[in-house]
Amino acid sequence: MCSSRAEATPRPWCASWTRKATSASSAGKEAAVRSCPSDARSSRTPPRSGRWRRWGAAAARLGYPVALKTTAPHLRHRPDLGGVRLDLASEGQLRTAYAELTEVLGKPEELLPVVQAMVPRGVDTVVRSAIDPAVGAVLSFGLSGAASELLGDTAHRLVPATDRDVADLVRSLRTAPLLFGWRGSAPVDTPALEEILLRVSRLVDDHPEVVAVSLEPVVVAPRGLSVLGATVRLAPPPPRTDLGPRSLPSY
Repeated sequence: MCSSRAEATPRPWCASWTRKATSASSAGKEAAVRSCPSDARSSRTPPRSGRWRRWGAAAARLGYPVALKTTAPHLRHRPDLGGVRLDLASEGQLRTAYAELTEVLGKPEELLPVVQAMVPRGVDTVVRSAIDPAVGAVLSFGLSGAASELLGDTAHRLVPATDRDVADLVRSLRTAPLLFGWRGSAPVDTPALEEILLRVSRLVDDHPEVVAVSLEPVVVAPRGLSVLGATVRLAPPPPRTDLGPRSLPSY
């Protein structure tokens, strides 16, 4: 269902991934291309190398329009800093966007630019799981963005979560109306969202060595969803000193 993002020996392009679930069964398609730092040229001179041609060919294979974004840690999940360019409809627009990013934000080896296929518009959400020393594995859900972070609008349930748990989890947010057609917007595919929450819960419950999962953002569209970033952390599971049932208050 999901995978960690691992470091590998640089190649002409490096794969990132997006998963588009077309139904609650979460059938997906993976497609993305990373520009390796060693392939980048000066921002003032649009790249013309063979590697750039392969990069452009990969973007064409993904299908225009595409998105160009930085993956540097200090810019990740910060669209307000301008590290994302969307709806690039041609190789010319892709070259221009690349030059703008490297001109304004820094060198390619600092930005780690990525070309990805565009996904359907929707509501950006965050799905996480972590180990709490007091109660064990906890599944968390919230909407992506500064407003939700400032308000602390995140809901939690214990793992393993049931279908009723995840349905309540989605609807317990103060910002939940954005998922259900607020002010005339199209309602999103909540069954697909509930399915991915159940799958993360099952993953963590079945594999204690998975101590943390972060899917951010998960773009939930009117039909299906796309996971644009995924991190999974593996470690020896922490020892459990209690044997009784655990409970967590609803938020």
